[in-house]
Amino acid sequence: MAHEHPSYSARHLTQTELAEHIDSSRPTLSRLESGKNSSTTTLLNALAACGYEVIAVPRGSKITVTPPASAPTRPTQPTPPHTEDH
Repeated sequence: MAHEHPSYSARHLTQTELAEHIDSSRPTLSRLESGKNSSTTTLLNALAACGYEVIAVPRGSKITVTPPASAPTRPTQPTPPHTEDH
């Protein structure tokens, strides 16, 4: 039986499909879900594939989020983390 999470099923993905999409594994996603150690890259790629974007705001800030008019039904390709050469 395929293990499903609400975020994946909303995108019509199983945990295994999401793991394959982000070049990870189902056990890695399971560890991430349970709050165990996982890489930041895995977290960001999984969130991006499920249609989420991570932003950083100063503590105490108030923000308003307006959902898009329509969300994609299949995952998008994760964007690699930006690195700057110094």
